[in-house]
Amino acid sequence: MKDGFSKIYKMFKPNVFRSTALLFGFSLISLTAQQRLADLLEAPGMDLSRADNRARVVAKMAGIENQRRDRARAKAAAKGLPLRTVRADGRVFEIAEFDGPEPVYFTTHNANAAISTGANLLRVSPFNLSGSGLTIGMWDGGSGRSTHQEFGSRMVVKDGAASIDHATHVGGTLIASGVNASARGMATAATVDSYDWNSDLSEMTGRAATAAGQQATGIYLSNHSYGYISGWSYTGGGGSPARTWEWNGNGGTATSIEEDFGRYNTFSRDIDSLTYNAPYYLIFQSAGNDRSDNPSAGQSVALLPGSATVVPYDPALHPGGDGSFRGGFENIGYRGLAKNIVTVGSVLDAVTSGVRDLSKATISSFSSWGPTDDGRIKPDLVANGGDVLLVNQGLYSSLNANNSAYGYSSGTSMSSPNACGSAALLVQQYGQLFSGGAMRAATLKGLLIHTTDDLGNPGPDYKFGWGLMNAQSAAGLLKDHQANPLKQRITEDQVSTSVNTRSFPFVWDQTSPIRATLSWTDPAGTATTTSDLRSPRLVNNLQLKLIAPNGSEFFPFVMPFVGTWTQASMNLAATTGINNTDNVEQVLISAPAVSGTWQAVVSYSGTLTNTQQSFSLILNGTAAEEPPLPPVAISSISPTSGLGGSLVTIDISGTSLSTNTLIKLTKSGQTDITPVTQQLIGATLRCQFNLTNAATGPWSMVATNPDATTATLANAFTVIGAIWSENFDGTVSGWTSNATTGSNSWNLTSTQNHSPVTSYFAAAPASKTTAYLTSPAIAIASNATNLQFKFWHLYNMQNASDAGRLEFSVNGGAWFSAGTSGTAFASNGYNVTINATGKPADRNELAGQAAWSGNSNGFIETIVNLTNTAQFTGKSLRARWCLSTNNGTASQGWYVDSISLVGGGDLSNQAPAITSAATSS
Repeated sequence: MKDGFSKIYKMFKPNVFRSTALLFGFSLISLTAQQRLADLLEAPGMDLSRADNRARVVAKMAGIENQRRDRARAKAAAKGLPLRTVRADGRVFEIAEFDGPEPVYFTTHNANAAISTGANLLRVSPFNLSGSGLTIGMWDGGSGRSTHQEFGSRMVVKDGAASIDHATHVGGTLIASGVNASARGMATAATVDSYDWNSDLSEMTGRAATAAGQQATGIYLSNHSYGYISGWSYTGGGGSPARTWEWNGNGGTATSIEEDFGRYNTFSRDIDSLTYNAPYYLIFQSAGNDRSDNPSAGQSVALLPGSATVVPYDPALHPGGDGSFRGGFENIGYRGLAKNIVTVGSVLDAVTSGVRDLSKATISSFSSWGPTDDGRIKPDLVANGGDVLLVNQGLYSSLNANNSAYGYSSGTSMSSPNACGSAALLVQQYGQLFSGGAMRAATLKGLLIHTTDDLGNPGPDYKFGWGLMNAQSAAGLLKDHQANPLKQRITEDQVSTSVNTRSFPFVWDQTSPIRATLSWTDPAGTATTTSDLRSPRLVNNLQLKLIAPNGSEFFPFVMPFVGTWTQASMNLAATTGINNTDNVEQVLISAPAVSGTWQAVVSYSGTLTNTQQSFSLILNGTAAEEPPLPPVAISSISPTSGLGGSLVTIDISGTSLSTNTLIKLTKSGQTDITPVTQQLIGATLRCQFNLTNAATGPWSMVATNPDATTATLANAFTVIGAIWSENFDGTVSGWTSNATTGSNSWNLTSTQNHSPVTSYFAAAPASKTTAYLTSPAIAIASNATNLQFKFWHLYNMQNASDAGRLEFSVNGGAWFSAGTSGTAFASNGYNVTINATGKPADRNELAGQAAWSGNSNGFIETIVNLTNTAQFTGKSLRARWCLSTNNGTASQGWYVDSISLVGGGDLSNQAPAITSAATSS
C-alpha cells in the first residue's frame, strides 16, 4: 500500500474546508489573524539565539497552540465528532482546529534506501560515519516505538505520545541500527527526539539550532512526513453512503482545481519565518503523494468531504485527478512549498545487485511534482520512497506491533527520512572535519543540491527537482574542502546594503566541469490567498554568475515556465539567464573553454530586507592554488571626512588593493602627497592625506602594488583652495559691529572657540535686541568657480525666541539671507522659524523668518553654496551675522569662528571637490 498511511481525509467539512493530514507532507493548524505564529517570530528585536527571547516566544506559541487545540476538542465533542481515529490501514486522524464552523483534522501521510542515496558508502572507510552524537528531530502522528530492537535507547519520546506504525517506520528509516540488516536506517548511531504533531511549530522553535555548538540542546535537522489533504482523497469505500473518493478542492465541476496546490500560504510562510530566525536548522519535508489520486470513470465519489450525496465519477463533469488536471504537475501544497526547507520527492530503488544504479531511479507513480505558483523548483531533490504499484518496492523498516516487527511502506513519507538520515551523516562529518563547527542550513541544502545526480530533463525540473541525493559525493566534497582550502569548495559570506557584491576568484583545474551553487535562507515571503499568483515569493533576490578569464559571463538555470506560465512549459528543460524566483541558483559549465582565473560573483537586485543577507556558495572544478592577483586598479574614490580641514580621509575602491599598495597624489609641477595613514577595510583602502597648502585644481591618484603593477585615476579630484579666510587668532581688521535695536554685545573672546584661541561672541540678553557682526569686503576673481562660504558656530539660545541669521551683500547692495538669491545651504542650514506670537513690541524683530535657534550642542560647520556664480564673480562680497532677541528670558548667545570663502577650477569632469587648508589670500 502507498505509504501505508499516505492519504489525508477531509471529513465533516462542507466545500472549502481544509483538514490537515499526515500525508507525507505537512502539518500545521489554521490561525486567526491575531494568532499567526510567524508574527511572534517576526516581532521587533526577536532573536532566537538569546535564551530569554526563545523561551518567551516558545511559551507564547505553545500557549496559542494548546488553547486552540483544547477549544477544538471541546467543540468537536459537543458536535459528536471524533477526536482521534486510527483506521485499519494505519492512517491516523486527529482534530486540530476549527476554521469557523468547520473542523480541521491532522492525519498521517531500508537497505536499498541507503544505497540509493549513497549513505551506505559513508559507513565505511574513509568516512566511517554513523550519526553518533547527533540528535534528529522527528514530528509525526505519534511517537516511534522506543523499545523496538532497532533503537536501543536512541528513540526518545519527548512528549509522552503513544507509538504508532508510521512514526516507528519513519524513525527506523532514520536511525535503525540494523539488527535486521534489511531494515538498517541511514544514521545507525544517531538519536531521534520523537514528538507528535500537536504544537509542532512551537516545539520546533524551541529546538531549532541558531549557531554551531548546539548539539547538546538544539537540533540541526528534523523530518516531517505528514501534511494536509488537498484535491482528491481516496477513502477505500468508506463513509456513509459509501464512496471511493472525496473531492477537497475548490468547486465541483470539470473546470475546478485545487487552489492550494502551488500556493504560498500562511503555512508555508510560518515555516520560512522559523527557519530564517534559526539559520542552522534544516527541515526535511515529504513532497506528498497526490499524483496518483485520480478517480476512474464510474467510481463513486463525493464532491464535498463527508457529503451525503455520492455520484459516479465522470471526468467530463467533475474535477480532474490530482495527477492529470495539469499533466501531472503542480500537486505540492502547504509546507512543502516553503523556500528554506528540503522538499523530498520519491523514486524507486536506484540499485542493481547491491550497487547504486541511476537507471533504476524512476519517479514513483505517486510522488507529487511542482512547480509552485510563482515557478520555484519543487521538489528540491528525490530519494528512495519505493512504489506502491510494485511488489516489495517500498522501504523495509521497523513497525510498531512489537519490538521485532518490520514491514514495507511506500511514499514520500519514506523518501524524506531517507534523505534526512543521510544528511545527518554529513552534519556529523562536518563537525569532525571542523571541530565544533556546523554548516548553516543554507550550506547543507546547497551542498545536497550541488551534489545530486541529475535525473529527468537536463538540469533542474519539476519532477525530480535537482536530482537524486548523493551523500557520498557530498561527503567527498566536504573532505576535499577541509584538505584543500585553496579550492574554495564552500564559502559562507553575506552581501549587505554597504557591500552589495562579493567576488570569489578561483583557478579552473582544467579537467572538471565548473559548477557553482548559491543558496540562502530567505526571509519569509508574503502569504497569499490568490490561486496561481505569479509574482515571486522571493524577498532578497540574490544573483549568481561566473565570469571567465576572457570576460565571458555565464548565468544560472532558469525554468521556462517562469514568464510563460503555460502547462506545456512545465515539462521543458531548464535554460539559463537571470533567476529572480528561486533562493537556490546554480551555474553549470560542462566544458569550460578558457583556462586561468575565473570569478564567482554574488550580488543582489532591488532592495535588501534587514540590510544584509547571508549566503552559501559551493564550487566544483577549482584547482588547489591561490588565484594570482589581478592588476591593481582604482575604480572610484569617496571622501569621507575632514573636508575643510588639513586632514582629508578618502576611501579608494578598485581591485588588488592591499595594505602594501603604495598610494600617492600627483599634480604637474607639485610635490607628490602620500598618505599620513592607510588602512584596508574589506576591499576598500582608506587613506588620510594632509592637504595643507595643496595647490588648487585637479590632482591624480596613483596606486602601485609590490608586483610593480600600477594604476592611475587621472584627475581623481579637484582641490578648491581658500579665496579668503578668518579665524580671529591673529590681527583682526576690517570687521565692524553695531546694534539697530538694544545694545551691541559682539566682541572677541577666548571663552569658546573653534580655532585655537579666539572667536567672536554675542550674548542673548533678556531684552529686545538686534545686533550685527559684519565682515570686510571680500574680492572675488572673475574666473572663480565652485564658490562656497563656510563658518563654524556654536549657539545656545531660547528656542524660536532668540535667534541668529547670516546675510550677504554684493557690491554694497541690499542685504539678503543665506539660502536665498543665488545661494543654498549645503550643510547645517536654518533649523527654526522664529516665533511670531505675542505683542509686536516684545517679540523678535525677525519673527516669522527662518534662523538658527535652540542648542547646537557644540561647534558645527555651516556651508553655503554660492550657486549663481555670475552673481558673485568679479565683485565684492560682504557677510554679516545678525543676533536678534525678544523681551523675555536671557540665554547664552552665539559664537562665530573659522570663516572662509573657497573656490577653484572647473569640476565638471572631476570626481569630488575637496577643500584644502591652503593659505588664505
